[in-house]
Amino acid sequence: VWAAVVVNSDASALLTSARSSANSSYDPRTAVTFYYNQGRNEIAANSFIVPYTTALLQSTMSTFNAKTNAEYFASLSSGSEEARQQGLVAISQAPQTVSQPFAYEAVNLRPYTKTASQAVLLVGQIYVIILSFVMTMTHDFARGIISPFLSFKSYARMRLIVPLVIYIPLSFSYAMVNLPFKITFDAKYSYAGGFFLFWVFVYMGMAALGLATEAMITLLTPRFIAYFLIALIITNVSVASVPITLQPAFYRYGYGFPVFNLSQAVRTIIFNTKNHLGVNAGVLLAWVVLSMITVPLFTWLMRRKDEQAENAKNAEKKSVV
Repeated sequence: VWAAVVVNSDASALLTSARSSANSSYDPRTAVTFYYNQGRNEIAANSFIVPYTTALLQSTMSTFNAKTNAEYFASLSSGSEEARQQGLVAISQAPQTVSQPFAYEAVNLRPYTKTASQAVLLVGQIYVIILSFVMTMTHDFARGIISPFLSFKSYARMRLIVPLVIYIPLSFSYAMVNLPFKITFDAKYSYAGGFFLFWVFVYMGMAALGLATEAMITLLTPRFIAYFLIALIITNVSVASVPITLQPAFYRYGYGFPVFNLSQAVRTIIFNTKNHLGVNAGVLLAWVVLSMITVPLFTWLMRRKDEQAENAKNAEKKSVV
């Protein structure tokens, strides 16, 4: 549910009472309340939910107010002269009971309070991918120096453990950069608790995305890994800006991708939106586990291929000799 329109109880009775008692303090907006959640997705709220719902409410209210006024004036005209005079006096003292008998009030349950949050919710996710990719490239160059001297088990452990350790200070530095911009980490938890939870999710997101590039660089080599990076950014970011429910069914894959889940978790932390942190963490950790399987597997396949090529080369040399 993205929005709700509630017709408050006794709305018609309050209007009738205000007309009969000439209540000048009558507020037409008490009749209907329009609830929406901007923090869930500001693009959906500002571009779709609020404009369309507002247009519908204004059209409906205009029609209903005209009908209500017609019935009210018909009752006055059919009444006694004294009743008509009392009605005119009441209208002069409480004109809003006729000019706009019913109106609505928009209530933003989760305001999008900080425009700087856009950097954390979308642009920052791209930086998380790029930072983890830079670490993958650096690690690939560094381990190439010592890999000939390591057994397969030691080499596979190094490929998994080193990036996971590097992501700790890197993700913490990324989280710290957001502090000067006064991001509302205290919307749902305490400020310190929200900040450290934000850091934990950034770390899991960086591990999910970084280990994916770590696995694919084994197959693609540094020469072609950039093409995978572009695909990784596009497939992740395209489902994080506009709600998946407003996109074609093809984009439902985003529910299982890291950036969507990281962005949803961040919204929960800084805007106190509906809590999906358990699901978000589960998806991110599933990507980490998948990469922890594919990195050793791809490493073993490429090492086996290199060994077979080396054996074939040695056999060819022996045959020549």
